[in-house]
Amino acid sequence: MILYINFKFRHPPSSFDDIRSDSEDGYTLPHQDESSSDFSVDEGPQPFSQSELNDLARDLGLSKDGAELLGSRLKNKNLLTPGTSFSWSRHREKEFTQFFSKEGKLVFCNDVQGLKKCFDIEYDPSEWRLFVDSSEISLKAVLLHI
Repeated sequence: MILYINFKFRHPPSSFDDIRSDSEDGYTLPHQDESSSDFSVDEGPQPFSQSELNDLARDLGLSKDGAELLGSRLKNKNLLTPGTSFSWSRHREKEFTQFFSKEGKLVFCNDVQGLKKCFDIEYDPSEWRLFVDSSEISLKAVLLHI
């Protein structure tokens, strides 16, 4: 149902006392029955599932520490579904470290084909470029398909 309201102001009122409420006009909005299909009430909080928590951390651009803090706070408020983990990011890089080597301050991918196989991506060296950025506490790699 679409409801159009005609305002009768041709000139702005000079004070708030000049404005009449809808109830003074005798017009009120129709009552909505709570059993209406358009009306729903969520009973209580809806806890986050693992995928929802992961999506939220990604959408907010949180670091590993930030994602872990968010998960911890949500768990303290009982806002995580049973079995939802928030410390999964703590060691997420371990499965990929075998594909990288460090010599001095230089970190590089020592097995591009093996790394690509982990992601089930067909590897043709002429179509891909790997860019790596690292520091003492993080390792980031970007695979560029050309």
